[in-house]
Amino acid sequence: MGLVLNIFQWHLGMYAWDYTPTYRGFDSFYGYYTGAEGYVDHVNGIHASTGYKGLDLRNGTEPVWTENGTYSTELFATEAERIIASHDTSKPLFLYLPHQAVHSGNPDNPLQAPQKYIDKFPHIQHPGRRTFAAMVSALDDAVGNVTKALSARGMLENSVIIFTTDNGGPAAGFDMNYASNWPLRGVKNTLWEGGVHGTGFVHSPLIKQPKRTTHELLHVCDLLPTIYALAGGDSTELKNLDGTNVWETISRGVESPRVEVLHNIDPKRKTAALRYGDYKIILGEAYKGAWDGWYPPEGVTTNRSEETNHAPRWSGPLKIKCGEKPTNASTNCKPRDNPCVFNIKEDPCEFNNIADWNQPLLNFLMGRLEAYSATAVPIRNQPTDPRGNPKYHGGVWSPWINLTDTGGSTNELFGSLQ
Repeated sequence: MGLVLNIFQWHLGMYAWDYTPTYRGFDSFYGYYTGAEGYVDHVNGIHASTGYKGLDLRNGTEPVWTENGTYSTELFATEAERIIASHDTSKPLFLYLPHQAVHSGNPDNPLQAPQKYIDKFPHIQHPGRRTFAAMVSALDDAVGNVTKALSARGMLENSVIIFTTDNGGPAAGFDMNYASNWPLRGVKNTLWEGGVHGTGFVHSPLIKQPKRTTHELLHVCDLLPTIYALAGGDSTELKNLDGTNVWETISRGVESPRVEVLHNIDPKRKTAALRYGDYKIILGEAYKGAWDGWYPPEGVTTNRSEETNHAPRWSGPLKIKCGEKPTNASTNCKPRDNPCVFNIKEDPCEFNNIADWNQPLLNFLMGRLEAYSATAVPIRNQPTDPRGNPKYHGGVWSPWINLTDTGGSTNELFGSLQ
């Protein structure tokens, strides 16, 4: 199809060059390989206490040393604008722009934003929440600038912009961050709705019924066949996919072909969750249940009722209606001991575990999890390899091994879901 592919964050493996973006089909890469770093110095020091610290910013395969002091949200947006300005508009363009914002950075300064953005939120009293708002504001400007660049090139009329999170927010100080999933339950890296229910929108002049919200079930796996079809491909020819082309759902509002989402099966933690229709099953316990609660955003002003209101401040169709919170909401589900089932449509905040009086439904959902588990490949996480330490690669996070050097045992598959 003649696509030109570009990417800004990877986080999909980089122990060998063969697994880095420009070796995996992307025409260009400007960004970082690992999962987190400083927003201004572009150094990943997440594990600096154990001696692992180095620059993680590249243009193609070459380290970039000249941008120390440039805020990454603005840096990546500027590079995206440059790509758009120089693009041959006779060819399709796939621009994958996964911003660093609003991920936590290094432990010594996890949330960073230019002062001009922090100054926009004097009414937010909590310093972490204020900086988080500033980071979101910078991200908002970056998205706006990229959209303007598309418009200036005459590309916006035939473009589809998909904006989405990759997971729920790290709220209430989780991962040293102050996002908010309120009023949903849980945080990032948990299987509660606050950890798996994503925020997103799709903007395009190609949408036949615009300016609406949808409650149809969609999953990130659906993006590949949807984008492939939009670019002129036949998504039915793609093999071994977990996703489906959902453009008609997005564009015209037709019923989604998706009825099921496997949230996760984690053999190491022994946690799992699955959504089927309106129902969700969850079992196992992350962080020993320490992040299983409901976390209102830190106070904005002393006279706002945000911390006691179970609904967001907006009043449109996006409003989440939790219903009355029962006194046993925190105790009626103990997924470490027994699977829990929730009706997400009627109970999006996961107040009421209905497993005990819905045994046939519980059996069905457990059967779906077991079917997925039977087809899972073994986890392949390996122990830390000291050869990957940036100190051996000029102070830069870099591939360190040839594929012929790899090997070793893998962990056994999660044997039982119960």
